[in-house]
Amino acid sequence: MMWRQEATEIVANATRRLPDDTPLPERKKVINDACPSSWRMMS
Repeated sequence: MMWRQEATEIVANATRRLPDDTPLPERKKVINDACPSSWRMMS
């Protein structure tokens, strides 16, 4: 699986149940928490 496809799936799964009016900072936190810790060290 390519990283872009994997990232797309992680974001989709993490945000699937969030209400549409969830503020962007909260969305970013949910996505960051869902990402593998090894990805955080890459950037």
